[in-house]
Amino acid sequence: MAKPVIASYLKPLDELVVHGKTGFLVDVNNHEIWIEKLHTLLRNKKLNQRLGKDAFEFCTNNFNVTGQVKKIEHVYRSLGL
Repeated sequence: MAKPVIASYLKPLDELVVHGKTGFLVDVNNHEIWIEKLHTLLRNKKLNQRLGKDAFEFCTNNFNVTGQVKKIEHVYRSLGL
């Protein structure tokens, strides 16, 4: 969707969001930082668009069907299946 993400430092979210590049990772219990990052994205249209564009590219490059199939095949091969 080419939108930046604000997520918590929790698995697997911290593997899907690159802090400062595709969105922001914040402490799940720190409501102040959640508000701050949301305001940052709402006030800074250029940053919002850049993070969204980078998020789209990151997902396209790292989570495409071909790449996911290769990862699954690797798991099966490593198990001897």
